Amino acid sequence: MNTAVLTPVLDAPVNGAVAADRDGFGEAFDIRRDGKGNLVMGGAADRRRNQNAMEELNSVTRVGIQPVVIFNMLPWPIRREMGYIGMKEIPAPDSPEGRASLEQLGLPEFTKEYSGKVALLIVRGAGIDTPMDPGDQGDAKYIIKAVAPSDIGADFDKEYGPFGGVCYQRFVQNADEQYTAPLDRIKEKLAKAKEAMKPYMLFLHREAESQWRKSEGNPKVISDPHVAAAKHLFDIGEIRVMPDWASATRSVTAQYKECFYCASNILHRARICATCQKVQPGFEAEVAEAMAAAREPQVKAIREKQKTRESE
Repeated sequence: MNTAVLTPVLDAPVNGAVAADRDGFGEAFDIRRDGKGNLVMGGAADRRRNQNAMEELNSVTRVGIQPVVIFNMLPWPIRREMGYIGMKEIPAPDSPEGRASLEQLGLPEFTKEYSGKVALLIVRGAGIDTPMDPGDQGDAKYIIKAVAPSDIGADFDKEYGPFGGVCYQRFVQNADEQYTAPLDRIKEKLAKAKEAMKPYMLFLHREAESQWRKSEGNPKVISDPHVAAAKHLFDIGEIRVMPDWASATRSVTAQYKECFYCASNILHRARICATCQKVQPGFEAEVAEAMAAAREPQVKAIREKQKTRESE
């Protein structure tokens, strides 16, 4: 089979709703509808904003929405925050989620060939984004922007393009109302994306070699991307042997995780990131309790001073 086919379904959220429903702006606009679908609540500004959003969405759907498939060949997950549309994430290829993502194309031979090497995200529907805060900017400066699947693909390409390993493919509707794309074209893009990864992986390899040498073999200077880069270069035959720092740091790097907010390497047991000083998800209650306990002696001392002054 030389053609990949997608089901023509609009599934991208529009402020929490589905694009095909053309409604659901309650989170961004203070509006409500009656049983007949008529707008019954919301001021003039809210109604105007809702109308502008509908017109913007209609302008995109009127010319047709071409779904896209975004491919990730980097050995780690990639993500982009798309405003009201939400977070778009593509898993690492060599992960259970990454291997499962290939099955969405319904091409067994393609899945077998690229399993563990490529992960993908299918974006089928259009969404609405409001780059400016509606609460502060007022009607005159309020911006409503329709985001098509190709816009999301271009955003990923712009962010990760310099590193290689990321590309996207538009799917065009044919006479049978199916969205298709030439499989040969997809494989060609993947080959170029893989080739473009080499300079970045070589950069990570050189960086790791330099830091390993300067630190006299300190495993803390080696990150998971460094090890992933060495493994990739070894697999494609760019380096003949795995470096000592890659095997020496596997047990050490396993003790680390990425900060949820700034992606810095922190210990798995860390409650607060040393770089951005933010509390990691799931530890809020524990940190709050510890901070309250740490302040207790100070509070007690202040109360004692107040009592002493009052007695005088």
